[in-house]
Amino acid sequence: MSTRLQTAAVAAGLAGLGLVAAGVAPGWMAQAVPADISPQIVRYARQMLAATGLLLLCAAFFVAVVDPARHQRWSAALSLHRWAPRLAALAVLLYVAVYFPFTAQRYWHFNAGVYDLGVQDQVVWNTAHGRWYASSIEVGNYMGDHFKPLVALLAPFYLIAPSVYWLLAFQTVVLALGAVPVYRLAQRRLGAPGFGLLFALLYLLYPSVGYVNRFDFHWEAAAIPLLLAAIDDTDAKRWRRASLWLALALLSKEDIGLTVAAFGLWLAWRRQALRFGLAWAAAGIGFALFAMFVIIPAFRAAPSDSFVRYLWLGADPIEMLRNLLLRPDLVLPRLLGVDAVRFVVSFTAPLLFLPFAHTIILVALPAAVYNLLSTEMAQRVAYFHYVAPIVPFVIAAALLASARIFAWARRVQAYWLVWTICTGLLIFTGWHSLVFNNPLADDGAVPPAWTRLPNEAAVRQALSLIPPEAAVLTTNYYGTHLAHRTDLYLMFDPADTKGLEWAELALFNTIDYRSHHPWACQDYATTLQQAHDQGFGLVYNVERVVLVQRAAGDRTALQELASALCRDEPHASEHAHKHAYEEVQP
Repeated sequence: MSTRLQTAAVAAGLAGLGLVAAGVAPGWMAQAVPADISPQIVRYARQMLAATGLLLLCAAFFVAVVDPARHQRWSAALSLHRWAPRLAALAVLLYVAVYFPFTAQRYWHFNAGVYDLGVQDQVVWNTAHGRWYASSIEVGNYMGDHFKPLVALLAPFYLIAPSVYWLLAFQTVVLALGAVPVYRLAQRRLGAPGFGLLFALLYLLYPSVGYVNRFDFHWEAAAIPLLLAAIDDTDAKRWRRASLWLALALLSKEDIGLTVAAFGLWLAWRRQALRFGLAWAAAGIGFALFAMFVIIPAFRAAPSDSFVRYLWLGADPIEMLRNLLLRPDLVLPRLLGVDAVRFVVSFTAPLLFLPFAHTIILVALPAAVYNLLSTEMAQRVAYFHYVAPIVPFVIAAALLASARIFAWARRVQAYWLVWTICTGLLIFTGWHSLVFNNPLADDGAVPPAWTRLPNEAAVRQALSLIPPEAAVLTTNYYGTHLAHRTDLYLMFDPADTKGLEWAELALFNTIDYRSHHPWACQDYATTLQQAHDQGFGLVYNVERVVLVQRAAGDRTALQELASALCRDEPHASEHAHKHAYEEVQP
């Protein structure tokens, strides 16, 4: 058989498979899948089949039309030597132009929580006023919760204008700048600025990057561009600059040290950088242990509460480590179960599963393991800041795997594979980020962004009545608008009312049941009755937005409100506006 006939046969075969995957298989799956399978999983599988079919059709096209001469012409046309850097810069600016207003409006419309925007807003505000890392939420000093000393670098901006928007702008800009080392690494490894532009776009579209940006504010988001910069500079053997990025990443959060240590070991193993890699491996593990077992307990006057999420493994860190290593019957079900499969697919599917084809993905293993072993659901999905140590190495693994595959394809003149992979990356990343896992949409997977309260004007009026120096108790979505004070107390759990003992005023929106800990109308009624019993009186009650004050206001009206609050609500025990962090990943 001639080469031309072989090519035609391969193209026809790929086209046939593509048509089956795109047109036939999704419909068959809708009828054949058992009813007890999650509808989200079925929907994801059907859409994945359709996307795979489209990719196979593209592969058939490229097999049929891409010969060496055409590959050279297309490569020259798309190398974009002059335009690629400009287009990448434009993409970074566009990302900022989309995500900063998005996160700003999310805060403005009471969809960002004290956990974790309000907490860190108060810490930065206190630091700007000379009370370094002071907090009134959970711990007296934020260093007793997490070790993030670099958050103080934002305090000078609060001296210009004390505004939470500095935090949101900083997080958006630093995440956008992660595209810069991705661009440099791709251009160097893949040999053309056009590839740098491609992977910069993939990074900016990558769903987990958008979700980290979306969810409030976390300094460790800066670890994503810092670790990407370290990957780029170690690849180029710029050791001093790489050391700077790794040192800054270490100071982003205490657990980042475990990832830095893993990266050091990988460098020592794969990069002929034995001393550099081992030095950073030692620095990473040493810093993580020192932060978790010395610094945080010193500020907290107790062990870190992060270990509470692993009590199922043991009563203390030593027992946890022993069971982790010696009790596979405990550990493996969590690391190989459905949650783990969803977790891995969420990171790798948008990148055509290419991260599995390069060993640098192993650097993400420590963070993946301690996230999957946690009892905190938010750690076991790809939607929250906990994934910051994972994202850089998934992106880098896909990029470096592509470089390896492209080099092989050029050697054997399988140029169609280069174009198929580039097209597939755009299809799969674009589909995941714009359709299935769109960080800009409300899909129930993360706290909302577009919710509009029917009594929002009444909430703002109540907020305007609260003096800036007053000690205030409120719930999660309203404390973010009251964080610039020394005494802010959060009623995160309806059963936890101790904040009433310290507060001068308490603000409640009694139609808002959103919380990680479910609220109901009766919870508000009980809280208002307790406020009455502790000497509070009613000072504001409009559209069920309630403001009470100690030793002021109308105590009789407050007691009457507490008694009548749920009387006319037929489903008062239901959480009508509750937001539950549902798992909707594939």
